[in-house]
Amino acid sequence: MRTFEREVNAKVPSFSPDGLKKYWEDRNEQNARDAKTLLESMLIKLKAYYKEKLDIFYDIDDEYEKWFSEKVFKALGNKVSEENYGKSKAQQIDHWDLVGFDELKDIVTNKNHWTEVFNKSLGYSEDNKGDKIVRTKWLQDLSEIKRKLNASNVISVDDFEYIQELSQWLQTLL
Repeated sequence: MRTFEREVNAKVPSFSPDGLKKYWEDRNEQNARDAKTLLESMLIKLKAYYKEKLDIFYDIDDEYEKWFSEKVFKALGNKVSEENYGKSKAQQIDHWDLVGFDELKDIVTNKNHWTEVFNKSLGYSEDNKGDKIVRTKWLQDLSEIKRKLNASNVISVDDFEYIQELSQWLQTLL
């Protein structure tokens, strides 16, 4: 229906049903490509930041079992086993290779990581207030946006602007 409306609007500019412009702005392919690039870049930078902070905190490299909650560690372990089955050692992955925004949120909110490692740096909210769940909601938001984007290759203007805002904030932080 919107495609038809857009075609009519192209011939008769005065024909502009409510929401038509926003509908097509939300389907901007360039925004979708840029959003995927930003999300991937943010994930890579965040993972490096987390790894650095946690290696220092635990005074040992790659101590994944201590980083995650038991539930997430076991779920990642199952995925790692599935991914590695039948592969040579050189092709195998570890837990860290499968970490996304959801797992990063788990790390931040697990154990004493929030109070001892991340609360001064990774807490983001409009008024800069709230507990660790409120101030780390942005990680969950990014995960949901990425999931929707990968499923449909469509991103709303609001979500795209939110990603850009978070990306700029992270650039000043990391």
